[in-house]
Amino acid sequence: MPVPDIRSYKLSEFFSSTYQVPRYQRNYSWGELEVTELFNDLLDFHRGSEDFYLLGETIAASIPNGDADYELIDGQQRATTLVILLSIVYRNLRQKGADPLELLETTNSIFKGLGNLRLQMSGDASNVVLAYLDGAEVVNLDKDTPSKENVVAAFETLTLLLAEAFPQDDKQILLNFSKDLLGKVFLGRLTLDSVDQATTFFERVNNRGLRLTNADLLKNRLLQNIVSEQEYDWAATTWREAEQTLMNKGKLGTLEYLLRQMRQAELRVKVQEKELYEKMKDLVRDEEGCLKLVDAISSKYKTLAKLLEGQSPNGTKDSQAEETDFFGFTQGLGVKLAASNLDATPFDTFNRRLTARAILSLLASERSQSFEKMVPIWSNEMSALEHNASTEDIDSAFNFDRAQIQELFDVAHQRYLSLIYNGTPGQIKRIRFILAKANFEVLGDNPDDPFTMKGFLTTAKRGKRGATPGFDIDHIYAQGGGNNSDQIQKIGNLTLLHSSDNRGAGAGVPAEKATVYGQSKALLTRALTRQIAQTPRTERKISPYRVASVDGDVDWTEEEFIARAEMYWGILRAALLRDLNVTLEADA
Repeated sequence: MPVPDIRSYKLSEFFSSTYQVPRYQRNYSWGELEVTELFNDLLDFHRGSEDFYLLGETIAASIPNGDADYELIDGQQRATTLVILLSIVYRNLRQKGADPLELLETTNSIFKGLGNLRLQMSGDASNVVLAYLDGAEVVNLDKDTPSKENVVAAFETLTLLLAEAFPQDDKQILLNFSKDLLGKVFLGRLTLDSVDQATTFFERVNNRGLRLTNADLLKNRLLQNIVSEQEYDWAATTWREAEQTLMNKGKLGTLEYLLRQMRQAELRVKVQEKELYEKMKDLVRDEEGCLKLVDAISSKYKTLAKLLEGQSPNGTKDSQAEETDFFGFTQGLGVKLAASNLDATPFDTFNRRLTARAILSLLASERSQSFEKMVPIWSNEMSALEHNASTEDIDSAFNFDRAQIQELFDVAHQRYLSLIYNGTPGQIKRIRFILAKANFEVLGDNPDDPFTMKGFLTTAKRGKRGATPGFDIDHIYAQGGGNNSDQIQKIGNLTLLHSSDNRGAGAGVPAEKATVYGQSKALLTRALTRQIAQTPRTERKISPYRVASVDGDVDWTEEEFIARAEMYWGILRAALLRDLNVTLEADA
């Protein structure tokens, strides 16, 4: 194997050869920031006193008997931007009356023969540059591929920057800039003997330097190994559509995240972001494997987009996600993705199990690694289920350890009893969730005042632009109301009041709040008093929860605090056990 050739070339020397960007490479993607930074660096050099400027390195592979001398494996962003800049300089010099001899070096660095560029760009963007050089206005240039769109944007940016840098109508000033670009700016080129050798080296460099994502590296390898033109076009289109669909869906809206979840489900172990390419490259060694992977991506990326938008795989609202989203808990998303083949009813059953397990994990402050360790296993099991899986099938796939569930409930209860309203933001968030969950559970079917779980979780906000309705947390026995019990700040002394409820004067004595509480939109708040008559349906709902009262001469003491606290916990515990479909020894 020949020794790699590593040299630095003047731009005039570098562009004396011809290059093609491989079709499997990503699009030209530099935006205004990167283009401006490159131009400013070149302009600073031109105005300075340095003898030369080293722009960076590229990786190229020789192409014997090809349409170009080299495939540009790494460096297309810089090379493409330089060709765009040289094209603008060339056109400006022609407009300023430069003769062919003065333009010769610039011409030779852009063109090879009539109508061919030295650089064949990705996404058919070379035709945009040729149209510009033929006199087309930038606003009229074609933008029907991502590469073309970004190339046109680079033309717009560089045209403005060049005009600002050289406002004088003096061709010699621009000629001097052009000569410095072509004669004093150097670009390194590592030349390897074959495309395979160059690609392997490129992957090794990127695995260390992380200049490309693992998904980019995998895409390059995958598209290289697809021989059929028709299959190649389908694979490239699918990949691009997946990227575009996911790109505005938040931090998890990436192909890299999708691929990690898919691979974890296959391997039953967690796949770290940095090891994704190594874990997946065996899948794309031949065309059959490549097409199989693209087919899997095709079947999953739209589902991931729906999940990230708070929808179920069938496109309906995922009400279970409202609970985990409140905590910013996304660790179970991959399991939902793996279970997306389930019909609506079994998916709902699965989703309730997963959400309850996630909430229990949060309330017990379970180590995130413990939950995440189970995710690939659950994903693997769910992906193997039939679309019409039974409840028994789903429970068998989860295979919850009853002893572990009991331990988590024990820890969660201890932490529940220690929650205080004037504690950390995390404690306040848990208090709000528990109050919301308890009220939502009591609401049940066909309520008088319907609220979703998200509605109960929403905090009332007041600002200059008006008020946003929601629920506030109210101290039943007001802070500073004369009761010095340490229970004042605990959940037993807390309840929900909607922003539309009449709060009166914020009375410190619980009995003075009876009228407000009896008309509250939160049923567990109504349960605090009998002074306001309820409909028969509402009374049936709240009567089991009248464990403490603010009526008449009843003192709001520690006994009432504790009774309300245990009531909230009982509702929460029962709901979680129901959704987990687990019976603990204490309940048997």
